[in-house]
Amino acid sequence: MATAPLSGLQFHYYDDDFSDPWKPTSPILMIHGFARNGGFWRAWVPYLARNHRVIRIDQRGCGRSADPGPGYQYQIDDLAGDAVALLDVLGIDRISLIGESSGGVISAWIAAHYPHRVSTLILVSTPLRLKGHNNEVKSAGYSGAQQAIAALGMKEYWLQSRGRGGQLTGDRSRDEYFASLFAMTPPHIGQAFWELINASGVDIEPLLPKIAARTLLLSPGASFGTTEADQQKIVDLVPNAKRIRFPDLTHEMYYVAPDRLAPEVAAFLDSE
Repeated sequence: MATAPLSGLQFHYYDDDFSDPWKPTSPILMIHGFARNGGFWRAWVPYLARNHRVIRIDQRGCGRSADPGPGYQYQIDDLAGDAVALLDVLGIDRISLIGESSGGVISAWIAAHYPHRVSTLILVSTPLRLKGHNNEVKSAGYSGAQQAIAALGMKEYWLQSRGRGGQLTGDRSRDEYFASLFAMTPPHIGQAFWELINASGVDIEPLLPKIAARTLLLSPGASFGTTEADQQKIVDLVPNAKRIRFPDLTHEMYYVAPDRLAPEVAAFLDSE
């Protein structure tokens, strides 16, 4: 674990590399989704770090990264800019990007705006647009997700919303672990992320034809954040894209089934 000053805040990131020092390797940056943190990617590291340097950022306000404070308004370009700034601090010119859910939206935004910085793009359960996903599952039985977070707190919100969406693993200890990871992010940050989702209308469709990176899309069979039609549109619009479907898995498959997803990503990265 390490920290770096970015955009006036102290950012936390994980940095793992078990590759052979005498061999050239390409680094990876992993970007988590809504209000989570780099710890959610933990089970992927053994598959990726043998041949790559693997960096997992905690986005601003999330995990162990500094809290920008109550009232902060998230913007997609700020979140993307933080990731690019970390690459600059680490002296990394070109990266393989892996993003899940809203982290995939951020990753696609980076790949479109900084094509010279991204060699490979991996999108996991990535929606075409953010607005409109404050649905019954995400609201956990309340009038909205922000109200649910205020009433339940982050840990219980994770358990109830994921339970409604069929996103829990079925292993109580494992589910408690990930709920506790999620609870590292303060409630006002979770609410601020929802404000971004509800108000911004972030739409990556116009950006997709601009992505030059070799791209792999991992699509769930059922999702509260994306649709089959949108997944197909992403792979159709990105010039050099491949898609792998997981029809029996749901939106949160990146942490529910890492032993199925991570080997596919490792094989794709190592096929360059």
